Amino acid sequence: MDYLDDIKHRFAEIDASAPADSRRPRLLAVAKEFVLEKKDEILAMHLSGAGGATIVAHYTSMVDSVVKAIYFLAIGKGDRPRRDRYRSHALLALGGYGREELCLCSDIDIMLLHEGRIERPLEAMNEYLLYFLWDLGFEVGHSVRSSGEALRLAGEDDTILTSMLESRVLAGDSRVHEEFLERLAAQLKSDGVRRFIRKKERERKRAYREAGVEIYHVEPNIKQTAGGLRDYHTGIWIALARFGLKTARQVFNAGLVTEEQFLRLEQALDFLWRVRNQMRLEDSGLQDMLTLSRQERIANAFGYPPSRKGALAVELFMQDYYTHAAEIHRFYQDMLRLGGLPETHSRAKAVRRGGKIERGLRIAQRRVYLPAKDTNWFRENPARILEVVWYSQKHGLRLSEGAASGIRANVNLIDDRFRVSPVARDYFMAILSDLSRVGSTVRQMARLGILGRYLPEFSAVKHLVRYDSFHQYPVDEHSLRALENLAVIPHLREIGADALKGVLAEASSPEILSLAILLHDLGKSGQGPHVEEGVRIAEAVGQRLALSEEQMRTLRFLIQSHLKMTHLSQYRDLDDREIIRAFASEVGSAEYLNLLYLLTFADLYAVRQGAWNDWKSALLFQLYSLTKQMLARPAPPERERVEYWETPKARAVCEYLKSGDFASVKKHLSLLSPRYLGCFSPKEVAEHMRMADSLRSKRSTVKCAPLSGYSLSQITVCARDRIGLFAEIVGAFASQRVSIVSAAIFTRSDGIAIDSFQVVDGATEGPLASTKWALVKANLKKALRGELDVTELIRRAERSPRLVHRTMSSLRRGVYFDNYASATHTVIDVEAPDRIGLLYDIASTLSSLGLNLSLAKIATDVRQARDAFYVTDGEGGKITNPLRIEEISEKLCRILANSRGSVVPVDEQTGKAKRRVKAK
Repeated sequence: MDYLDDIKHRFAEIDASAPADSRRPRLLAVAKEFVLEKKDEILAMHLSGAGGATIVAHYTSMVDSVVKAIYFLAIGKGDRPRRDRYRSHALLALGGYGREELCLCSDIDIMLLHEGRIERPLEAMNEYLLYFLWDLGFEVGHSVRSSGEALRLAGEDDTILTSMLESRVLAGDSRVHEEFLERLAAQLKSDGVRRFIRKKERERKRAYREAGVEIYHVEPNIKQTAGGLRDYHTGIWIALARFGLKTARQVFNAGLVTEEQFLRLEQALDFLWRVRNQMRLEDSGLQDMLTLSRQERIANAFGYPPSRKGALAVELFMQDYYTHAAEIHRFYQDMLRLGGLPETHSRAKAVRRGGKIERGLRIAQRRVYLPAKDTNWFRENPARILEVVWYSQKHGLRLSEGAASGIRANVNLIDDRFRVSPVARDYFMAILSDLSRVGSTVRQMARLGILGRYLPEFSAVKHLVRYDSFHQYPVDEHSLRALENLAVIPHLREIGADALKGVLAEASSPEILSLAILLHDLGKSGQGPHVEEGVRIAEAVGQRLALSEEQMRTLRFLIQSHLKMTHLSQYRDLDDREIIRAFASEVGSAEYLNLLYLLTFADLYAVRQGAWNDWKSALLFQLYSLTKQMLARPAPPERERVEYWETPKARAVCEYLKSGDFASVKKHLSLLSPRYLGCFSPKEVAEHMRMADSLRSKRSTVKCAPLSGYSLSQITVCARDRIGLFAEIVGAFASQRVSIVSAAIFTRSDGIAIDSFQVVDGATEGPLASTKWALVKANLKKALRGELDVTELIRRAERSPRLVHRTMSSLRRGVYFDNYASATHTVIDVEAPDRIGLLYDIASTLSSLGLNLSLAKIATDVRQARDAFYVTDGEGGKITNPLRIEEISEKLCRILANSRGSVVPVDEQTGKAKRRVKAK
């Protein structure tokens, strides 16, 4: 890797006696040839699979050789008098270049540091160097500073300070640099190392707010998101400021991290540098954003296998990314803790002199300390590992650094015999039974390495990513967050909060609830349906924990049913009494319903940031309440039927009509299906009647209002029904990036359509602002008049460069038919990668097929859309003919995406999936 000798040799072949005007172009041509040649060689190494650290080292060395060779040209190599004149200066590499961590195509940052006043020959040398580098195509950040000026700027700006702390000499007088670093270190110490560290911590927090505080960001910024390269840089800056250590190896040699931690950190950096190098090869303008489409491309470029245990290549790639990002973030946190919050002498003295002794542990200053000088304490009784955790949880204490380190050093004692130990089992179940602290305690067990050792099944899902679900987080992180969400319930305020609080306070079998939450998604580590695999895993864990038959039955039910309430509340018609009756029969008891309600909340709340909202809370509470009522008082099927327009709710509509005429209410309701009154309040029904009456003088009318109690807007459209009306409406929404949460579609028998939509602004995920509604309304009215080319508007929105990177081709696509969910309708479930205009395309297809749409339940994530459509055929009946089902399936799959979708026709007799058809 001796690039310098190579380029110097090439320069030497050019006649030094040639005139300067003719010599520089020849030197530049040789240098360009050298740079292009070496870049191609390094690129070939990268493409052949070389690690990030290798490429970074080669690229930095190549740039060093170019800078040094040009520097030697500038000062006049071999000219002793001229070289003496340049003695009191040093050419420095700063920042990432100073750290020798240049990724492909990186900018280079250099500084000419000099003593005293700068002389004209030195300025000329600097100009020669910079112009030469610019002509070679390098992006150069440059400065010329005296030592005093550089110290002053470093004192004013911490960014400049850190850049100079990492500086290294490229050429010139190393004494100038050494003396400068000594003065810089003294200045830093004088200003306060603790202040510097606190400022660096605040900088990271600000960056997290902008780029992502979560390691498990859907589209992480590999530099600024938590776990990104800036975490590593900041950790090194802290080590440099506090301990004078400039590299990770120096940190290891000083004993601040273990050898295992150091090796994992090296692997993590190697991986992230490799990813960043690959990203630099793309000219997408997205810099360090690891977007969904980039994730796929990089996974393929790195040769990840298409499938392993049912996993996509991109899932395996992101599993590795999150594993390494977590390691880098841990390094940053360790340096922050060691550098910013050292164990003080006063605390150590307090521990030695004070506190109480209980169970062999010393308790002082709300911390748990292990017995002093007893290195075999855990080996004598390995169950003490869980005992210490249980004790600290029970009394609300923290583990001291020594206790945590002692546990980490002894987790290898958790073996097969430990896992079936009754004593260890009792401590573990006791930890699970404290619902207020179980989340934080089990999280701590995971960090200490206890959880993965005690439950090896949990290790199988560590950082495991699944893109066929709405989950932002890997499976292990999602499960831990779900468990932590039990502590969130007492602080909830949305609809259903009181019910959740009451159920939590009276929860039976709390330890089984916690265990079910912890295990509910572990089946995703297998190839088959994750619920079935999860039940198998839960049974194996339950047997190892010696659960009773009743406990096993409860655990099995919760794992088997953990998706049920989410599915019914978000994708099925809760006004359909038969849906509630069937679910109540499946649950069987109020006790099981309560536990499932808590698990479902914990699961949904842990899906991703912003996934839980008032609307989902209300739907889940509605399902819970209706099912609870059904379990308490199941209505006999033979009860006398009351015409729905004679109910008190129907009569209440009159209160919102000026005329108070019940006859008009009865007429309006008689023109609609019985389900209509269940979907709307009396006030909304009255508004619909007024909108329908207004159609005597106009073709359509639209209204928008905030949905009371929710962060949603409700848009109501009333118009003369026609083929494609629903598609035109949703197309107008899509053209303005309005996302539909739910849609209720009704058509009176006299041909008047009343369509109601719960929507959010796609940009803000909140209700529509007045300015946004004005734009939507204008497009909506044009669409209803047939004056808007909806298709072209959507295609234009799809071409937006801000949205192209959202596409991910490997996500699942499917069309599924359900003839069991409704007595009157066929439900078509559709899932596909979300994109602008997807719902419009689906609606247009349903319309072209002559299907009547009555209800649409819409759910969309950053990756995936899952929608349910209640439809009937042209005569108002269910779709049961297999050939008709296949025709509809094929046409829907064709518009979902270019890649394959899957279709499941339903047997006309049983209503069950008969066979799977691949879309062409």
